[in-house]
Amino acid sequence: MERLKILIFRVRDRYFALASSNAKEIVDSYGNLKTIFYGGKALKGLMSFEGDVVSVLDTPFIIDIKENGEDPLILLCKEKGMERGVGITISEVKGMKVITVSMINPSQEKDAPYITGFIREEDGETENTVALIDLKRFLDYAETKIDKL
Repeated sequence: MERLKILIFRVRDRYFALASSNAKEIVDSYGNLKTIFYGGKALKGLMSFEGDVVSVLDTPFIIDIKENGEDPLILLCKEKGMERGVGITISEVKGMKVITVSMINPSQEKDAPYITGFIREEDGETENTVALIDLKRFLDYAETKIDKL
């Protein structure tokens, strides 16, 4: 069976995961983030990552999460073949998990083309539905939310 190692994280009250090979670093401070005044609410700012300047995206705004909350972490991501990385704001890292591809229930969500499927994750006494994100599709979707100059 084909196995996939994923990083599970929370954005406000929703759980997401992406392939661990896409997650490069977790930054627990906005100290290195440089605010910019273009790009609208979708673009939180810029920061240095692996010698490049990368965009940091406001994840709750992009995926339309209205609940109030904090997103104190920046997950720096880069997919193989991408020219440069990108940062996404998240609330918490839940951990790594190895799953089999058969555990993924395919997504039927037309409004969220970046979600490839869902898995069930048990966290002690609670069970959460975790949306599996395709990084490239997420970035394509995010681009539609960024104000153009």
